Amino acid sequence: MGKLTDDVSRLHEEIIALRNARKSLMADLASGASRLSSAVSGLRAEFKNKTGEVCGSARDSRLAFTSGLKNSVNAARQQMNSDLAGARRAWFGPSSAERLAGERRKHAAAENKRLQDERKRREEARHGMEAEQPRETHQTHHKAATEKKHSAGQMNLGSHHPHDKKGKK
Repeated sequence: MGKLTDDVSRLHEEIIALRNARKSLMADLASGASRLSSAVSGLRAEFKNKTGEVCGSARDSRLAFTSGLKNSVNAARQQMNSDLAGARRAWFGPSSAERLAGERRKHAAAENKRLQDERKRREEARHGMEAEQPRETHQTHHKAATEKKHSAGQMNLGSHHPHDKKGKK
């Protein structure tokens, strides 16, 4: 039994050695995982900062580009629409809405012209009347009326106004 005892003893020692190696490997893996985890966290924070900066500038440039693109596309669409409308007018004449708008503009212009002419005639008539008759002011009219009543002796002494009827008998 010597050989069997030796083999079992050797196997027992190998099992203990492998168990110790496994414990040290597990400890190494745990410390390596924690180091790796902290390194990954640092990288992620750095990436987050960098991507925030890059994405912000990229977003601004994309917004500027799309805004410019929208403006140029809208301008091209308006140009195309006006070209199509011009071709349509050339082939078929103005639309009923355009004819109606044109008639309204003509009527409005004629009405404005008529009102201006009427104002001008009124101004000319007023200026013509002013040139023919000397204009009396309120004071000269009042003074003349008072003098006329004084000379006739009809002045009411109880009243301050010539048209006031208080105090008359």
